[in-house]
Amino acid sequence: MSHQTFLIVCGILIGIPFVVACVKGNPFFGLIVGFITFIIMAFAAGHGASMFGVHLIGFIIGGFATAKLLYDD
Repeated sequence: MSHQTFLIVCGILIGIPFVVACVKGNPFFGLIVGFITFIIMAFAAGHGASMFGVHLIGFIIGGFATAKLLYDD
């Protein structure tokens, strides 16, 4: 996987909770989750995690945040 593709996928994983939060009407939660995801993914990448590991971290955090936003009334 090229570096550009890696960064695009990371950006998508960071942005999905924010987009869902904006649609649901609570963009602050999505902004906080996106920032936390960015920090954790950057920390993992900076300490030698593989591309798969970094994407897995983003997928797990983004997935739980999106699920909370969609199913929390």
